[in-house]
Amino acid sequence: MCKGYTVELVCGHKLMHFSARCFNKLGDCQQPDGPVTSICDTCAACHMPHQIDLINKKYDEEARRTMELKLIAEKNGRFRQADLMERELRRIHADRAEALARAARSRFRGCIEVIWPGKREEFETDHAAFMNYFKKHYARRIGKRKRGTTPF
Repeated sequence: MCKGYTVELVCGHKLMHFSARCFNKLGDCQQPDGPVTSICDTCAACHMPHQIDLINKKYDEEARRTMELKLIAEKNGRFRQADLMERELRRIHADRAEALARAARSRFRGCIEVIWPGKREEFETDHAAFMNYFKKHYARRIGKRKRGTTPF
């Protein structure tokens, strides 16, 4: 049995670290034998902002190529081909909108505060220090608030 540990993500995927492989005759193990922990984070494939960026890059490139072909067709007087390219641009636009809507329906919105196992105390200390600093400087900006009151 392979040794290592597994980290389960909220999206259902797993990060697995193998510290020692067993190299058995049946192939490597699917999951290492060791502790299993979980964190409140998603993998890149399930992270909505990352998905939106990938979708936009894909459709921007496709639309750019199609627009080039349309302009070349118009320049050479092939208006029927230019009309086909215009129709293709509308299809690309519709496909992009559908893909973005699908990504937006994702239940994982990103911006999840990740707290690694065993790091809760460190997080709480850093977070409390940040909130004290934020409140102090935010109250200064407003000017009318008294120190010690919450600006939100």
